[in-house]
Amino acid sequence: MKLQLDDLDTYLFLANEWLFEIGTILRERLQEAGLSEDQARETCGNILFDIGMLHDQHGLEGEWSNATSDPILPRLGFVDTEGDLVTVNEDTYHHEYVFRVIESVFAK
Repeated sequence: MKLQLDDLDTYLFLANEWLFEIGTILRERLQEAGLSEDQARETCGNILFDIGMLHDQHGLEGEWSNATSDPILPRLGFVDTEGDLVTVNEDTYHHEYVFRVIESVFAK
């Protein structure tokens, strides 16, 4: 397995696709639950934004933290068919992509 930390463009493409897939699932489930398209769009956007913020700015705290009490931050990673891992080792901004992703999810 090869670790790809420097391929930011590929990572951002994959991360946006991941958010799109989550948004599509949410849209379908919210509409099945009887929400109107406008309600589903707003709710889906809020949930995805919260997930993005959780990933970007929060971490696990408690016994999982290191000795300095810094939280352990989540990192999203993708493995291709050759077993290569694509991820980043820097701050992420998934929450900033949510509203563009929601526009795509509800354009279907």
